[in-house]
Amino acid sequence: MLWAYSLTFALYLCFKAFEKPLIITVVTSSLFAIIIELLQIKGVISGTFDILDIISELVAIILALLMIKRFEKQQNKA
Repeated sequence: MLWAYSLTFALYLCFKAFEKPLIITVVTSSLFAIIIELLQIKGVISGTFDILDIISELVAIILALLMIKRFEKQQNKA
């Protein structure tokens, strides 16, 4: 869960110069989290697939998105 949260912030910083950085960040983070879990089913990556992992990672991405939006709102006030 923590890696998905951190990945979202890192991707946002990388995509900040793009026109719609939040959308790109959320889509990229979500796809990465889902693909990593699906690769565990196929045995490409060691680990155990669990749907709850996907849900917790998506929740972490949403929390990171909310924190980014809050930060942007504070930046715009200043």
